[in-house]
Amino acid sequence: MSNSIYTIIIYPIIQILEFVFVFAQKFFKETGLSIICISGAVSILCLPLYMVAESWQDKDFNAKGEMKTNMTFMTNGDVPSLAMKELIKNPVNPFTSNSINTTEHKNNPLLILIDRVHDKNENDIDNIFDEKNWLKPEKTL
Repeated sequence: MSNSIYTIIIYPIIQILEFVFVFAQKFFKETGLSIICISGAVSILCLPLYMVAESWQDKDFNAKGEMKTNMTFMTNGDVPSLAMKELIKNPVNPFTSNSINTTEHKNNPLLILIDRVHDKNENDIDNIFDEKNWLKPEKTL
């Protein structure tokens, strides 16, 4: 299978580039100009790919009508921030499919873990699950 792909796709490209290099080498008698000719040949060979990509881009650019949104796929970082801004109706965690509660931060105080000791020579907080290591902030957002 891989041999047939090589024979059909890769080998002709190698032959074309080799032909361009040898022709440019005989014509210019300088390797640097021959390499520039190979660069031009690669650009010309890629031109059909550029044309297809441009037609795909035009299809999206010239689209008409109302934009359709689909919230089934979102990244791990998008969902919490958009849910807290209440931009998503009925937000759902994309990995666990559990609903995200957007009113919890309004009904209960915000708890922040604060290291009481800022000197690195002293002991840091070892247990974040101990309630004594948590403080209520002085200002709420």
